[in-house]
Amino acid sequence: MVIRLISSLAVLCSCFWTSSWTAAMPDCKISHLDDKSFVECGKKGYAMLCDHLSLKQVPQAYPKPVNKTEFTPPLCLLDLGYNDFNRLENKSFVDVVNLNSTEILWLYLHFSNLSYIASDAFENLTQLLYLNLSGNNLHLSDSFGQGVFNPLVNLQFINLKKNHFETFEKIGSELSVLKALTVLEINLCEACVFGADFRMLTKLVKLGLAGRSENDCYKPVVRNETFLYVTGVQELFLSSCSINTIERNAFSYFTNLTLLDISYNQGLNFTGMNEALFGLRNSSTLKTLNVNRINPIYEAGITLELSHIENLKTLRSLTYLHMDLNKIEVFDENILNPYQLPSTLRDFTLSGNRLTYGNYTRFIQNANGIKSLDISRQHLNFDPFKHEHYGVEMSAYLRNLRLYRNSSILATMNNDCPLLCDISLPSSLEKIKWRKSFLNVEIKTPIRICASGLKYLDVSFNLITNLNEIVCGLDNLTYLDISENYCSEIQPAFFKKLTSLNFLNISENMLGQSLHPDNSQRGDKLFKGQQNLTVLDLSSNKITHLSKDIFKPLTNLRHLNLSDNMIEEWNSSLENILCLHDINLSGNKLYGLPESLTNYLNSLLDKDCCKNKSTCVEVNLSSNPIECTCKTLPFLKWMRYSRVVVLFLPNDVCRLNGENYRFDSNENLEHLISILVNDKCRDRSWVIWTVSIACVAVTFIVSVGISFFVYRNRWKLRYIYYSRNRRYRHEGFERLFENDAFVSYAKNSASFIKNQMVPVLEKQHQLHLWVADRNSLPGTSIAENIIHGIYNSRKSVLLINREYLNDNWCDYEMNMAHIESVETKRNLLIVVLMEEIPMQKLPICLLKFLRNERSIEYPEDDRDMSAFWLNLAHEINSS
Repeated sequence: MVIRLISSLAVLCSCFWTSSWTAAMPDCKISHLDDKSFVECGKKGYAMLCDHLSLKQVPQAYPKPVNKTEFTPPLCLLDLGYNDFNRLENKSFVDVVNLNSTEILWLYLHFSNLSYIASDAFENLTQLLYLNLSGNNLHLSDSFGQGVFNPLVNLQFINLKKNHFETFEKIGSELSVLKALTVLEINLCEACVFGADFRMLTKLVKLGLAGRSENDCYKPVVRNETFLYVTGVQELFLSSCSINTIERNAFSYFTNLTLLDISYNQGLNFTGMNEALFGLRNSSTLKTLNVNRINPIYEAGITLELSHIENLKTLRSLTYLHMDLNKIEVFDENILNPYQLPSTLRDFTLSGNRLTYGNYTRFIQNANGIKSLDISRQHLNFDPFKHEHYGVEMSAYLRNLRLYRNSSILATMNNDCPLLCDISLPSSLEKIKWRKSFLNVEIKTPIRICASGLKYLDVSFNLITNLNEIVCGLDNLTYLDISENYCSEIQPAFFKKLTSLNFLNISENMLGQSLHPDNSQRGDKLFKGQQNLTVLDLSSNKITHLSKDIFKPLTNLRHLNLSDNMIEEWNSSLENILCLHDINLSGNKLYGLPESLTNYLNSLLDKDCCKNKSTCVEVNLSSNPIECTCKTLPFLKWMRYSRVVVLFLPNDVCRLNGENYRFDSNENLEHLISILVNDKCRDRSWVIWTVSIACVAVTFIVSVGISFFVYRNRWKLRYIYYSRNRRYRHEGFERLFENDAFVSYAKNSASFIKNQMVPVLEKQHQLHLWVADRNSLPGTSIAENIIHGIYNSRKSVLLINREYLNDNWCDYEMNMAHIESVETKRNLLIVVLMEEIPMQKLPICLLKFLRNERSIEYPEDDRDMSAFWLNLAHEINSS
């Protein structure tokens, strides 16, 4: 019974303990290691990320990885940064659940508000290699327990930057036990000196004292004794430390120094640099010197004097020299004539200065030995080598050279290449970077650059707007970048001598018109002789069309970039390219690819260069308006079943039946193809013919019907058109008329109207007649005058004779009067037969008028004229 009770209590205690640490377990994340720590951990292990959790104490339990295949033990990196610990207590990493502290190699405790670390806080961390304590509140007086670093017998790297050390006295004694320490990162303070305790760090080879933000590192004067006890350091970083003076023997203790960085100390200047290098005179170990921005930003440009490099030129192993952002405008010509820089110098960067033309440019070729030169970001609006731009007096030699260049003999010599050099560079120079310098150049005449060793040239992001002439002397150039230059003109002559090119980037220009097939066929010859070219970038050039044979000479091309242009249809041939690996056509206006191109891409898969490769040929068609139509169905099938890799973005779609269809997977593509094959693209020619015939028949019937209707109602339609502006209609005699009668007559009756009809009816019978020859309104069409006369007259009198029947306007007046009579329901018409006309010659419409309307015959005897006029006047006045 007692035994059972004890067991129950044990189980209960165990459950309580488990639940308690489970409840206290932080929300840490398990992750893969970065590349550096992955190598350090033997290419295995995982990381535990407990950063940014506002933890008040170091956790005593951590989550366990569920997938041990993906996250193979051990827990190699523990990140506890950006928390709020304040204190790191004893045994913080001992008996911790799911954590074997002896396996941890990397420990981050940065920016965690630590102000105290107990003596045994790091117990069990015997294998730790990397410790980051930066960004805390550690002081020298009371922040470290005695022997705090004793357990870290294998520690190689410690970061103590951005803390509050005012001296190195106590920290030196604590760090002295780290016999394996090779890298120390700590900020240099004004009174900081590496005392005798640091000589115990015999393996210390890298000393990082640089500041990363304002006030991190402050050391206006570096004294001679500062580095007395760290003589084994090989890499010393002192950048951004507000240094104004480095005493001349401060670096004299470094017998193995290979790298020195004193950049971004703007109070130092070149005079201070020269003084600092005194202790390293004749050094046979220093290979890299960084002196970027050691001159004040807001001062005038400077000349690099020979006195500035008196100690630098003695360095016997200097290979890399970085003098960026120092506002250097010119070099003292005595630096280059004779050449005073170390003969071992291979890589020289002057990026971000203000280099302009000076006498020193005549002696650049003397800098033999330099292989790489970076003069980017000079922010010039001119070419410093084109001295005539500035009105500088040229030497006799250069003046003679220019005169010789202008001779007529020279223009025909050496395949149009000048015999003398426009620009002379050291024969050892292999690489030049001259980016973002507003270099304003138009190559309109042949030029020679004497640079036999030059292989790499980057002049991107400048203002090289014209490439229309030959460039000689660059026979070994393999890499050329002329991107982002606003270049709009290019001629085949430019590449004529650049036959060794392997990489060519002319993207981000405006060469669309220059490469257009209609532009004198220059596109077909542009790359003639470029058999060695493997990479060609023509992206973002506003290209709409390319010549069919523009890529014909590029037999060894591997990578072609035509992205972000405006190509709507692919017309160029790639048949001569033996083994193209990828072509980028993204961001164009292609609805698909033609069969000739897809067949070519398929053929590449069977060549030797693609054997034993799962993905050999890629085509990027993202951000193109690919069509989902029967026209592009063969292309869609090719995308699905070809082994060529076709790349799209996840949001690339095509529209079909008003819906968006994605084709970023085989399943989506097959679904789209099935819709087209089974529905949209089935043979429905019989439907088309049936519908077409039906449409033609219906159109014919409707046309006939409309024509018949229009012809039958032609007079009414005319009447409606010309009377459309009437403001109102009248019925009966609800309105008064302007005229008593509208007279319709043929031209041969004009004298009768004027001499007989008008005098009798208007003077004797007091009637007012509308007569065309008298009452027509000027500026108004005949048809509108007729309608106006009929509409504003009580009656319409038709004087019928043979000429009347043959006159089109008389016919128009008769029919308009009839339509007015019908529309207004008035007895409007009075037909007067002026002569005897056989009935068979009268038109049907007139016979209807004679049957239904009032008619009067003109008398043959003059004695009956009075009665005629009286009857006519009576008819006009009748209602």
